Amino acid sequence: MVRLHPASAAVSALRSGGQLALFALFASTAFVGMGGGDGAGPLAPLAIPAAFLVGAGAALARWYRFEYETLPDRLVVRSGVISRQDREIPLHRVQNVDVRRSVIQRTLGLSTVTVETAGGGATEATLDAVAREEADRLREELGRHGRRSDQREGRDRQDERDGATDAAGASATGSGAADAAGAGAAGDTRVAADRDAEETGERRRSEPESETLYELAGRRFAILCAVSFRPSAVIAPFVGASLFDDLLFDGGRLLVRYGIIDVEVGPGDVPSLGTGDLLSLGLLGVVGFLLVVWVVSAALTFVRYYGFRLERVGDELRYERGLLGRYSGTVPLSKVQTLTVSENAAMRRLGYASLTVDTAGYAPGSGGGGDGGVETAVPLDTRERVVALADEVRGELGDDTGGAETPSDDAFGVDTVERPPTRARRRYVARYALAALAVTAVAVGVDRLVFDLPQFVALAPLVGVALAPLAGHLTWTHRGHATASDGLVTRTGVIRRHTRLVPYFRLQTVFVSRTVFQRRRRLASVVGDSASSSGLLGGDAVAHDLDADAADRLREELLDRLRGDIAGRRRARRERRRRAASEVTPNTDETVGETDAFDTAAANGHGSDSDDGSDS
Repeated sequence: MVRLHPASAAVSALRSGGQLALFALFASTAFVGMGGGDGAGPLAPLAIPAAFLVGAGAALARWYRFEYETLPDRLVVRSGVISRQDREIPLHRVQNVDVRRSVIQRTLGLSTVTVETAGGGATEATLDAVAREEADRLREELGRHGRRSDQREGRDRQDERDGATDAAGASATGSGAADAAGAGAAGDTRVAADRDAEETGERRRSEPESETLYELAGRRFAILCAVSFRPSAVIAPFVGASLFDDLLFDGGRLLVRYGIIDVEVGPGDVPSLGTGDLLSLGLLGVVGFLLVVWVVSAALTFVRYYGFRLERVGDELRYERGLLGRYSGTVPLSKVQTLTVSENAAMRRLGYASLTVDTAGYAPGSGGGGDGGVETAVPLDTRERVVALADEVRGELGDDTGGAETPSDDAFGVDTVERPPTRARRRYVARYALAALAVTAVAVGVDRLVFDLPQFVALAPLVGVALAPLAGHLTWTHRGHATASDGLVTRTGVIRRHTRLVPYFRLQTVFVSRTVFQRRRRLASVVGDSASSSGLLGGDAVAHDLDADAADRLREELLDRLRGDIAGRRRARRERRRRAASEVTPNTDETVGETDAFDTAAANGHGSDSDDGSDS
């Protein structure tokens, strides 16, 4: 078992001790200020170093009792001072191994390693912190063993099915026990040949080469900062309320000085403003608010994506980013669940887009500040280059069907998707109009029952009724679905449009949903649920508001394509193993016996096609 880096113990001790000492400082000050414990007053300053020692000692004890070890098939983590916990993480379930380094860790040469697994509700293991070289070793070791374990498990399951198939075929020939024994020997030979082929391939395989796919710098980085919107930036004007109020007040004084706003002196020398002037100040406040949000969003984007670089290492995508703290993550191509091309309104106008890649399980990179449970493969580039990289990833996902080739169809094209029926557009218009009327009713109620609002302010939401046709048309325009050669494509979103592709073989559930309002217009939505972490946050691929009959047909088509895709992948894997076995044991009696046994089983209806069909 290995402990974390000794320097991490010192950092944890200083952090925990400092936090507890700060709490003791406030607590002792409040205690003495309230006049409590006259005899204990001189002892109050001693509470601060005592609290520091307690916090630092607890951190050191946690460090001493934390151990980990990487085994061929699992990662073992032991932790806990009073209550001991042993956790074993099967490597074939590992989805992401992410590495992040804060400013202090970069100075000390440390890294924090987080391990995410499929189906996990939280980070499975956090190693805080190890040496940078150890972090790189863990990322490579866990990823390589995880992929090998995944392949071995799938091969063993297939060997069991093949063995049963061969035995059934030998029995059907009527040749008796000798033929059955020959088939069993052939099956054993094939298993051994497969394992020899794998070991030979692993010996021949050199360290994977690194290929830089994308770097964010210069003009593209500046555009990304300018057009990005970070939801966390909305609270910035409220956090810096005093500064924002000063800016608003100074702006109001300028408007008064240049005569844009007239200030009248009412009774008691109290200045008053007319309705038009109030609207001008309100507009100034909105503009100032949006300006602050835009500046903070640009700053947060700059800090987050500074030095962003995407590389391909073997069958993984690796990225690194961050100004203050560096964050590095991996995206195994074999475990990609969803591809999403996103564009906000400004990006669409300038011809740019972003690409996000989603894997199964807990939100990858969430410990590093990931947004929405997915990691960004390309923060911003021209739409053509983003789509080209997405198609390249699609080709890698299609490797199990006979070769990694870039799909010929344009799944992310602007005109690829089929829009909902036109009666869905009327539904959108009615929905927006009713929402505007509801907001107006609330404003009028506040004006009449709570306090008086400025004139006509309560009726201002009625503007939404006039804009409802435009909003409904835009919603209808940016929604749609398509069935590409390799997956379901859905599109939704006006302010930020998302085009998602879920490969057919990644679909977990396909169902049709109909709300009360949809049933009135004979509409329905088709949901393609996958194991992606974005689905936990409502990011499933949904074909909105289809004709009811078309929705049922789409569901049946998706299920048929799912079964066919899985069967095709099984046949391709079996064919590759058969070729690998023939390369390892060419022209031997065992190979001939294996081939005869397989042909005999196929002749009696137990070949690969029927096996795949029954499994599907």
